[in-house]
Amino acid sequence: MLDFVTVVFDDEVALLRWQAKSFQKFVDQQEIGTIYIVDNGSQNCNINLDWYGNLQSKVQILTHKDLKVQMQPHIDGWRTQQLCKLLASAMSDKTWAVTLDAKTYFTKKFDIIRDEKPGVGTTDSNIHSSDAVRYLEDYYNIDLTQMIGPGGVPFFFHVETLKEMIASIDNFATWFQSKVLEPNPPHRTFVTEFLLYSAYVKNTIGYDKLYGAKVLHPFNIADGEEHMFEEMLVSDSHTKSIHERAIKKLNKEQLNRWETFLND
Repeated sequence: MLDFVTVVFDDEVALLRWQAKSFQKFVDQQEIGTIYIVDNGSQNCNINLDWYGNLQSKVQILTHKDLKVQMQPHIDGWRTQQLCKLLASAMSDKTWAVTLDAKTYFTKKFDIIRDEKPGVGTTDSNIHSSDAVRYLEDYYNIDLTQMIGPGGVPFFFHVETLKEMIASIDNFATWFQSKVLEPNPPHRTFVTEFLLYSAYVKNTIGYDKLYGAKVLHPFNIADGEEHMFEEMLVSDSHTKSIHERAIKKLNKEQLNRWETFLND
């Protein structure tokens, strides 16, 4: 079984309606343990469990208090959600926890495990901050030109290894916040959640011990990649997502097609 972790803030709560439908359509319900929904916004997000149909009993809503974390005031939401993903995934009692964004929708049967390993492969680490890559290479004395795929969501955390990583760093939540964004100028980013975990796995176990060759194919459109909308819409991908700023750059016809796609 798999646990799932989705981090949401108030403005994106409505997106969970489509994600919930995609869970019911494309993920084997017998393979779903707990669906953790982490409120990274007001801490009182209005999440409608009816969206999850017969999966309602599997949904658990978490706040920062449940994660036992105090977010530092200099950290923005994009960075606090990274810490939420790490801490919530570490609450899992399953072998694997899969992290998602609220805007991540399953669009194909989510059957990724091969021989007890998620088929995610590796990807270039240069999709992340070069400061972070250099910092983690020095921190763990490794070559980090490759990281665990797909480098973004959906991302598979091996829960036992994740717990060991968190335990290996004193006052982990405070440390992470000081590294995900320097509190003082020039405010560099020295870690991201998936890059840090990848570095730890490479340093302690090696990717091949936990992960298999690439099977997973997500299609995530970031800000500035809205020109890829047509390609994404017809792609045979396991998940699809569009960044909120990219959505705002779509024309009316594209927006209508996207909404029709989600409703279907």
